[in-house]
Amino acid sequence: GELSLAFLGDDELASIHADFLADPSHTDVITFPGEASDGLAGEICVSVERAEMEAVARNEPFERELTLYLVHGWLHLVGFDDIEDTDRVLMREAERTSMGAIEKAGLIPDFRLAPKSLAQ
Repeated sequence: GELSLAFLGDDELASIHADFLADPSHTDVITFPGEASDGLAGEICVSVERAEMEAVARNEPFERELTLYLVHGWLHLVGFDDIEDTDRVLMREAERTSMGAIEKAGLIPDFRLAPKSLAQ
């Protein structure tokens, strides 16, 4: 089915987090499952600002961090969860495996950030 990707600011994603999950804190990824009968796989909402901040903090390329967020969202759509510790361990392993395959194939997208003055 169709997959929707929403690239949002930190405050926008926190607002969605509050509205739909009753948690007003900032987060990196929120995933909404779709309806197969409607031809929708779901929607992955990511905070581009959070990806940028985390990339700097981890000394990772921005495009890798943002790709990780998309992988994380996709894993939620296919049934992974990260609420409980045991589930989180499985999800992190799936993230590592997925990212390893993406990197090995040279498929990390060349994401670029627009200057803030253009993005507003």
